[in-house]
Amino acid sequence: MKKKVYLNLFQDPLSGKKIKGWIISPDNFIEHPQYGRVYFLDWQKKKSEFPLVGDKTWRNYRVELEVFPVSRNGYLGVNFHVQPDSSACNFHFPIQESGRNEAFQSMCIWGKSCAWKLYPESQGYALLPSGEWLSLCIDVTETFSNLYVQNSSKPILTLFDLPFNCGGIQFWSFLGSSYFRNLRVTELLPATARLSFDNPWKIYNKLGVIRKWRVTMPQKSNFGLTGIPEILFSTEMKWLDVEGDRRGVINLSSLFPCNNTKASVFAKTIIMSDKKEKRTCRLTYTDRLTIWCNGKLIFEGPPRGWDDPGRETHFGGRLIPDEFEVKIALNSGENIILIRSEVTEHWGWGFWMRVD
Repeated sequence: MKKKVYLNLFQDPLSGKKIKGWIISPDNFIEHPQYGRVYFLDWQKKKSEFPLVGDKTWRNYRVELEVFPVSRNGYLGVNFHVQPDSSACNFHFPIQESGRNEAFQSMCIWGKSCAWKLYPESQGYALLPSGEWLSLCIDVTETFSNLYVQNSSKPILTLFDLPFNCGGIQFWSFLGSSYFRNLRVTELLPATARLSFDNPWKIYNKLGVIRKWRVTMPQKSNFGLTGIPEILFSTEMKWLDVEGDRRGVINLSSLFPCNNTKASVFAKTIIMSDKKEKRTCRLTYTDRLTIWCNGKLIFEGPPRGWDDPGRETHFGGRLIPDEFEVKIALNSGENIILIRSEVTEHWGWGFWMRVD
């Protein structure tokens, strides 16, 4: 039996030599007095011009890369499983000169909107060297990815429930500049990549999660602010059938990529009960959320925006399973759950609910 040979999908030392395979080629090389010729990603560069390589045939692969932050502020990272519309999965980190331990972040970029609030914060920290090259290694599979830093044997971050199962890679920056060198992408056997952290959503995937909803089109921010609008009960209001992701999260950022910074929607679902009873509803959400059960107001959640109270203790307003709890009184038969969800800023818009 022949030994498995790992395929070298792409390699570029990023020294200025023209390499075939780039979809968007790196075009800004400088002669560094200490490190020689390297690629320089300027924070002022348009995101549509960030170097991009790979396509839908890339499904399970390892990305190896060296990064040298230059600017004092901003964020740097790598997009992977990049889609034709520029949607992608992403790992990134804040640029610091202090050489301190930093949390590497993950998010998914949906066209015009990023959605880091819908995903867990980093499970680990890594020391960012000051004035040194930082080595990154990302093992990407069709369902999850692991990030390794500075040749570590164990990952510091795992991104679960990837929304895309294939696609290339792209350098990424938000107000940050950096040198890049020694890019290599190789084939990765799915069995080689192993989950190293517990999925914080795993135990909730089958515990009464409400996955199917009907959602209105986005309305103005003040729509329904003082109560249930009568128009919801008329034929004028159009509803979309929406299903949650593998966790059951209703991702409104991906549903409405062009209208997800200042807007509101209503969502409804039906809960069946064979008797009159009280049940427990557990939920989490971004920004603002209000719930009615059979027309009765049962929950007005606290604001969860970036500048709202409690941000530091609630991970910046990220979705956290079972974060809030409310008792609901159900009638025998059909019970209508109605939600008003308002987005007050970008970075992710959505909610999740389950009923015991």
